[in-house]
Amino acid sequence: LHDALPIFHLIIFNKKFNWYMITKCKQSATKLFCFTILVMLIACDKEEIISTERLPEPAQEFIQKYFSNNNILQVKYEKDGREKRYNVLFNSGDRIEFYKNGEWKNIECIASEVPNEIIPQTINNFVQNNHPNKKIIKIEKEKRYIEIQLSNDIEIRFNKSYTFIGYDD
Repeated sequence: LHDALPIFHLIIFNKKFNWYMITKCKQSATKLFCFTILVMLIACDKEEIISTERLPEPAQEFIQKYFSNNNILQVKYEKDGREKRYNVLFNSGDRIEFYKNGEWKNIECIASEVPNEIIPQTINNFVQNNHPNKKIIKIEKEKRYIEIQLSNDIEIRFNKSYTFIGYDD
């Protein structure tokens, strides 16, 4: 305790030391505040309703080729951190999510089924052989697999080579 008294005395009574500590704390607080604001701005989610014409060209062509009979209700551009994507909602309730380059990521069909031409033949064959009379109502590309959902709510996963992995819980 006796050894701590000079430091305690220095902290309490030394105006230069106190001024130095107050200045350093203010600088640190300012830096922390600026860093927090910067992180919030960078990581901020952004959603914007856009016109169909602002979709990437491959996405527009995909919609024209496979969903030309559907009326587009809304197109939304979303930025979530570094990931950018487009979500297209049709009047029927069907949805397509596109990556920023216009490649589809997720197709969900409420009113109908996912067009057969979109689904890899191996996956179509698996469904026909193992789940006859069931429709594929959703298909989603993940980093390591593709997942489909059938009209009876069964979800099935395939690897990137379209080989069956298993059923999802």
